[in-house]
Amino acid sequence: MQSLALFLGLIIGSTAFAQTDSKVSDTELKQFVTAFQDVQMESQKAQQKMMGVIEEEGMEVARFSEIQKAKSNPNAEVSASEAELTAYNTIITEIEAMQPAIEAKMEGHVKASGLALERYQAIATRLQTDTQLQERIRAVMQ
Repeated sequence: MQSLALFLGLIIGSTAFAQTDSKVSDTELKQFVTAFQDVQMESQKAQQKMMGVIEEEGMEVARFSEIQKAKSNPNAEVSASEAELTAYNTIITEIEAMQPAIEAKMEGHVKASGLALERYQAIATRLQTDTQLQERIRAVMQ
């Protein structure tokens, strides 16, 4: 799940190279909403698959998240049994193997909407701080 969160962060948040100062047209806004909703649905499906992988390895999702959080913090000590660490590593390997297909599907949804990935990212970044754009998005989503 951490990997998916990182990917979503990349798609939505990291757009230093993207143009964020251009006006978002009504057409682009509709395309963005379509892509965003499709990406959200794909994300939910991916999370369900990842939770299934975790549970198949005999670990609870909450416990996996605890270990993941501890492993991602260099100052934290990972308190897990050898069996848990083995299961954790197996889960991570399986989830990482799923990532390219998940990313491709999400990028496909963006492209299918008619927006370039870079433009999608630019709009998503602008959406974080532009309240007027947020209102326009809400109106389109209703």
